[in-house]
Amino acid sequence: MGNAVLLNMVDTGTGFNFSSSIESELTKYHFELDELNETTDSFNIIQPDCDRLDYGLAISAGALCGIIDIFLVGKPEKSPLGDITDKWFENRTKDFAKLSGWNDGKNGSTSSAIRFLETKFKIPYDQRGAGDAGQFIFGLNPTNHHFKSLAHNPTLLGLFFSILDQFTNQSHFVTENELIVLQRADDGFELRGADVISKLFSAFVNWFGHIISDISGSSTSKGRGMGIPSPLWSWTNDIIAIKRKLSIKPSEFDKFVNDLSLKIFNQGYDIRFQATQTILVMINELVTRLFYSVRRLVKYFADTEKKTA
Repeated sequence: MGNAVLLNMVDTGTGFNFSSSIESELTKYHFELDELNETTDSFNIIQPDCDRLDYGLAISAGALCGIIDIFLVGKPEKSPLGDITDKWFENRTKDFAKLSGWNDGKNGSTSSAIRFLETKFKIPYDQRGAGDAGQFIFGLNPTNHHFKSLAHNPTLLGLFFSILDQFTNQSHFVTENELIVLQRADDGFELRGADVISKLFSAFVNWFGHIISDISGSSTSKGRGMGIPSPLWSWTNDIIAIKRKLSIKPSEFDKFVNDLSLKIFNQGYDIRFQATQTILVMINELVTRLFYSVRRLVKYFADTEKKTA
């Protein structure tokens, strides 16, 4: 049985006319067919051009990175690759201190460079929980104050609270699912600048300089010290802070994730060790893409020679 074409007939008042014609229906049909072909082509394009060997090589790259993780990454303070990363961050802290005017000889210690940066980029929210108000009010101690203090977080919200704290001489902390503010945090602090723009610039410089001073621990740290939290974990503080500012009660899940993040940070998984773990991701990406590219290159030359012959 052949295909039927249905044409609509309408009453114009003086007669009857077809509301459509075969030509218009065919045009509409071809237009819809072209759209369908484009959709099909788009779907084919996003299909991975991989075979079993590609997947096998990718799995092998993952296994290689797993072996590197076991023997070279491990955990903080017991990581050969982590020691190299920590040393790299210490050297960058010294380089930044030299650019800022630090001059303690060619082989100056890292603690000396950190002490210089802490003095030069002074901020009001550096309560460490060692005999100060933060210890009794916020449960702060030298191992968690970099995490709980919002202005120590290397995020956009951390920058916002740093500028806010410097303008208002306050300290904002997240602890036990609460956002707590310490008024008149440092009576000796004064934000430099003659107008709002210059003060904003000074506040940003102070925030960045203080982050660099804390990235390898404090000047009084023994051993590795506590760095700053990675943006991945410090966002758990931001969620609680935003909800509290909007008068929304954080959920128990928010508290659970925030407490988990703090425990992970206290184990030494700061931004330095997160950088160490990122090395494995880079190696996995490079090895996988290298295998894929080499296979396609060999296949291209093999097919080209056959066509030429």
